[in-house]
Amino acid sequence: RDPSRDGFGYFATCQMNNNDYLGTKRPNFFMGPSLYDSNPLGGQGRNLVNLEGEQCGSEETCYFLHTDMLHEAPSCVGIVHDPENRTAHGNVYWEVDGNTGELVRFDFQQPHGAGNMDHDVASVRRYPSVGLSPRPGFHSGMAIDPRTGVLY
Repeated sequence: RDPSRDGFGYFATCQMNNNDYLGTKRPNFFMGPSLYDSNPLGGQGRNLVNLEGEQCGSEETCYFLHTDMLHEAPSCVGIVHDPENRTAHGNVYWEVDGNTGELVRFDFQQPHGAGNMDHDVASVRRYPSVGLSPRPGFHSGMAIDPRTGVLY
């Protein structure tokens, strides 16, 4: 992998919800993992913002801008980073889709960067034959053995 494209310092989160706007609307299931760069300056010098979405001041509560997001797995009940080194950026994550009970592999192939909205460069693979049975409302922990690459 080209070191200038390595995703070191990135992390992903996923939400256990179906995107119902805090219970005010019918769920649209347009959810999935979000990728963040832990560098406060980010790639464009604007990675932390305040509640209004403006550059964060030193005395304000700050929020990370997402670096990428994918919308193919709502109601996430577990996520883990895959330390593989075969992909261009190294931003591969495994997730449990709480709605379908499927294992899903997400490769944020080309993160769009903070402040951009192009979410179309990624690889998403579902593994329905794995047969997971997540319990609603409970986290499903996962781990990857970095030596063998086995997902537990």
